[in-house]
Amino acid sequence: MEGSAVIITQTLASWMARFQRPSTVSQEDDLRRLLALCERVAGILSEADLLKPSDLWLYDWLEIASDRGDATRPKAIVPIQDESFETIVFRELASNHRGFLPLAIQVRGRGTVLESSGVDRVLDDALVVEGGRMEVHRVHVNTSCDAWMTHDLMGMPQPGRHELNAPRLAAALARIARELQVPVEGESTKRAIAHPDGVANLTFADGGVFVPNFDELTEGDYSSLTLDYPRYVIGARLRSGAGDEVREGYAIQKLGVRVLITLAQGHTEPFDALKEALALDVPGIAPLRWLGEPNPGCIPYAAALIEELPPGGRSAASIAPLSESQAIAIGAACANVLVSAHAGGLVVGGICPETIYLDEAGGFAALVPRGPQFIARAPQRTPGLRSYQVPYEGHEVLALGKPGGAANDVFALCATLQTLVTGRHPFGSEFPQIMQRVLVGAPDAYPGELGKILARGLAAQPELRPTAPALAALLRTLH
Repeated sequence: MEGSAVIITQTLASWMARFQRPSTVSQEDDLRRLLALCERVAGILSEADLLKPSDLWLYDWLEIASDRGDATRPKAIVPIQDESFETIVFRELASNHRGFLPLAIQVRGRGTVLESSGVDRVLDDALVVEGGRMEVHRVHVNTSCDAWMTHDLMGMPQPGRHELNAPRLAAALARIARELQVPVEGESTKRAIAHPDGVANLTFADGGVFVPNFDELTEGDYSSLTLDYPRYVIGARLRSGAGDEVREGYAIQKLGVRVLITLAQGHTEPFDALKEALALDVPGIAPLRWLGEPNPGCIPYAAALIEELPPGGRSAASIAPLSESQAIAIGAACANVLVSAHAGGLVVGGICPETIYLDEAGGFAALVPRGPQFIARAPQRTPGLRSYQVPYEGHEVLALGKPGGAANDVFALCATLQTLVTGRHPFGSEFPQIMQRVLVGAPDAYPGELGKILARGLAAQPELRPTAPALAALLRTLH
């Protein structure tokens, strides 16, 4: 017999719609546009009994006078009355938050889950609408409820509940896409797979259903995601990039030998072209070796790749913060890698503290970036940022969605070096704040000659940043 629908504290799946915004618009009018979009989405969900809005959460504050974020300002929770979102929010701002505007909002409330027993349940935050103000407006519909899934959060089948609730959600998402005239894109998490028709459970290669009670899979879990010959156990996720996910891996025959497994989203080119792209040989970049497609039932990535770590290698992030002299030496070595890559017409992409590997003595060993520019040159079927890490890209990539170029590699390396030496991201800790500060070129200042070099590399305009050869030369003067 089926149990009752369950809600967990973390998002199971998310659906996103992107809306263009005018290039010149005041911050107040920008917020009004986002509030109107969120109100329309919430209204559609409300008519389907999926979300009856009760509160608006306002957070990620922007100080209008300075055009800078204030991450320390607490969120505001405003009850929803029989008025427009715009009226409610701007009254709250005038009363309690003069000089500030929120960059993000959430619409929270209660949603009805249908049960085969006929006793329906009304749950808090079964769905939550979340809006963000960036170069484009992004409106998310997030769920932390398992009622739309074929299996519950204990991995048990629930056909009755799924048949009652999944079509309701799919119809609401389709109506949002139709009435707002934008596609609604599913965003998968490590717990479930979101798609325009609803949400599906993650499954293992052996057909078992992933139970998201544990944050990560364990190293010795033979029932976890596996590949065909040679067989590998895929363990904890280390990082995610633009369409790719990197996990720890162990060969079943040699469980003591750790490797990195890269699960790559489907690219549009044939697999033969992808394999050819992997044959690129760039000094200082750890090579990839083609494995093939995962077994049916794995996380729905079209390609699985493997890369060997340098002996004893570990990421710089695992031992940060570093001394300034160590960071300078590592930065100069990485800049030389960029020089070789850019000379061959290759944009590296994906540079961050987690993708710089060091040897046993703490010196540079290899870059292990897995941006889409390096793994494959053709566009992905599912473009866009997919990252669980704090982003390190420049404004042209982070906000405008343009392909990263050589100047973006320089930006990412400089942001990474400042993070490694200070222990803090130079543009803040929260994504909306980072977006705003990258846009206006306002990193935290770092002192001395190294600080002057990093400030040049973190310029908002790509043309103002040094080239990779120039950056390498500047860092060598300090080394």
